[in-house]
Amino acid sequence: VVKGGVAHCTCNGEVLNAEFKVPATGPIGLEGDRGQMEYRRIRIKIAK
Repeated sequence: VVKGGVAHCTCNGEVLNAEFKVPATGPIGLEGDRGQMEYRRIRIKIAK
C-alpha cells in the first residue's frame, strides 16, 4: 500500500518493509516467493 509517497510492503501477512519512500512515477514490479507465479486481473487504483 502506498500513501503520500510512502510504501508499506507485506507478503503473506509478514511485514517486509515497514515504510519507504517511492518515486511519483516508474515501473511496477511483481514478485513471487516460491516457484512459478501467474497473475491476472491486476488493477491499480488511486486512493483518494
